[in-house]
Amino acid sequence: MRLAGKRGYVIERDGGVLGYAVAEARAGRGELAELAVPGSAPDGVREALLAAIADDWRSAAVEGCDLAVPDRVADTAAVLAFAPRTRRVRDDTGMTRPLGRDPRLTGIRHFDAADYF
Repeated sequence: MRLAGKRGYVIERDGGVLGYAVAEARAGRGELAELAVPGSAPDGVREALLAAIADDWRSAAVEGCDLAVPDRVADTAAVLAFAPRTRRVRDDTGMTRPLGRDPRLTGIRHFDAADYF
Protein backbone atom coordinates (compact mmCIF):
# COMPACT_ATOMS: atom_id res chain seq x y z
CA MET A 1 0.00 0.00 0.00
CA ARG A 2 1.21 3.46 -0.88
CA LEU A 3 0.41 4.87 2.57
CA ALA A 4 1.42 1.88 4.70
CA GLY A 5 3.82 2.86 7.48
CA LYS A 6 3.39 6.60 6.94
CA ARG A 7 2.26 9.00 9.64
CA GLY A 8 -1.11 10.72 9.51
CA TYR A 9 -1.58 14.31 10.64
CA VAL A 10 -5.14 15.53 11.25
CA ILE A 11 -6.59 18.85 12.38
CA GLU A 12 -10.05 18.56 13.90
CA ARG A 13 -12.43 21.12 15.33
CA ASP A 14 -15.87 20.59 16.84
CA GLY A 15 -15.92 16.94 15.75
CA GLY A 16 -15.08 17.69 12.13
CA VAL A 17 -11.86 17.29 10.17
CA LEU A 18 -10.44 20.55 8.80
CA GLY A 19 -7.53 18.96 6.95
CA TYR A 20 -5.08 16.09 6.93
CA ALA A 21 -1.66 15.12 5.67
CA VAL A 22 0.20 11.83 5.26
CA ALA A 23 3.99 11.95 5.38
CA GLU A 24 7.07 9.89 6.12
CA ALA A 25 10.72 10.46 6.98
CA ARG A 26 13.30 7.81 6.13
CA ALA A 27 17.09 7.92 5.70
CA GLY A 28 17.27 11.73 5.59
CA ARG A 29 14.55 12.07 2.92
CA GLY A 30 10.95 13.03 3.40
CA GLU A 31 7.85 12.07 1.50
CA LEU A 32 4.69 14.12 1.61
CA ALA A 33 2.18 11.64 0.20
CA GLU A 34 -1.04 13.58 0.73
CA LEU A 35 -2.07 17.03 1.88
CA ALA A 36 -5.80 17.74 1.84
CA VAL A 37 -7.32 21.01 2.98
CA PRO A 38 -10.59 22.20 1.46
CA GLY A 39 -10.87 25.77 0.22
CA SER A 40 -13.45 26.46 2.92
CA ALA A 41 -11.03 25.62 5.77
CA PRO A 42 -10.11 28.42 8.17
CA ASP A 43 -6.85 30.26 7.62
CA GLY A 44 -3.81 28.52 9.04
CA VAL A 45 -4.90 24.88 8.67
CA ARG A 46 -2.52 24.09 5.78
CA GLU A 47 0.30 25.92 7.54
CA ALA A 48 -0.34 24.05 10.81
CA LEU A 49 -0.17 20.68 9.04
CA LEU A 50 3.08 21.62 7.31
CA ALA A 51 4.50 22.90 10.63
CA ALA A 52 3.76 19.55 12.31
CA ILE A 53 5.51 17.71 9.48
CA ALA A 54 8.44 20.13 9.72
CA ASP A 55 8.85 19.36 13.44
CA ASP A 56 8.95 15.62 12.79
CA TRP A 57 11.31 15.97 9.84
CA ARG A 58 13.71 18.19 11.81
CA SER A 59 13.94 15.57 14.54
CA ALA A 60 14.58 12.90 11.87
CA ALA A 61 17.30 15.04 10.20
CA VAL A 62 15.39 15.25 6.91
CA GLU A 63 17.14 17.59 4.50
CA GLY A 64 14.98 17.19 1.44
CA CYS A 65 12.15 15.47 -0.30
CA ASP A 66 10.99 14.76 -3.84
CA LEU A 67 7.90 16.70 -4.87
CA ALA A 68 5.94 15.09 -7.68
CA VAL A 69 2.63 16.73 -6.86
CA PRO A 70 1.12 19.64 -8.78
CA ASP A 71 3.12 22.78 -8.04
CA ARG A 72 1.53 25.03 -5.45
CA VAL A 73 3.95 27.88 -4.76
CA ALA A 74 3.03 28.33 -1.10
CA ASP A 75 3.39 24.60 -0.32
CA THR A 76 6.70 24.33 -2.16
CA ALA A 77 8.06 27.37 -0.29
CA ALA A 78 6.94 25.93 3.05
CA VAL A 79 8.63 22.58 2.38
CA LEU A 80 11.83 24.29 1.19
CA ALA A 81 11.94 26.23 4.46
CA PHE A 82 12.43 23.03 6.48
CA ALA A 83 13.82 20.68 3.81
CA PRO A 84 16.18 22.86 1.73
CA ARG A 85 17.33 20.01 -0.53
CA THR A 86 13.81 19.46 -1.81
CA ARG A 87 13.58 18.95 -5.54
CA ARG A 88 10.78 18.75 -8.05
CA VAL A 89 10.57 15.49 -9.95
CA ARG A 90 8.31 14.30 -12.73
CA ASP A 91 5.38 12.14 -11.72
CA ASP A 92 5.52 9.03 -13.89
CA THR A 93 2.45 7.39 -12.36
CA GLY A 94 -0.06 9.57 -14.15
CA MET A 95 -2.15 9.49 -10.97
CA THR A 96 -0.94 12.69 -9.30
CA ARG A 97 -3.14 15.54 -10.45
CA PRO A 98 -5.16 18.23 -8.70
CA LEU A 99 -8.47 16.89 -7.48
CA GLY A 100 -11.47 18.02 -9.49
CA ARG A 101 -13.37 18.64 -6.24
CA ASP A 102 -12.71 19.57 -2.62
CA PRO A 103 -11.16 16.71 -0.63
CA ARG A 104 -13.60 14.52 1.25
CA LEU A 105 -12.67 14.69 4.90
CA THR A 106 -15.34 12.41 6.33
CA GLY A 107 -16.15 8.77 5.71
CA ILE A 108 -14.43 6.48 3.25
CA ARG A 109 -12.73 8.18 0.34
CA HIS A 110 -13.75 6.88 -3.07
CA PHE A 111 -11.76 8.22 -5.98
CA ASP A 112 -12.71 7.68 -9.57
CA ALA A 113 -11.30 8.69 -12.93
CA ALA A 114 -12.85 12.17 -12.67
CA ASP A 115 -10.59 12.91 -9.71
CA TYR A 116 -7.45 12.30 -11.72
CA PHE A 117 -8.17 12.96 -15.39
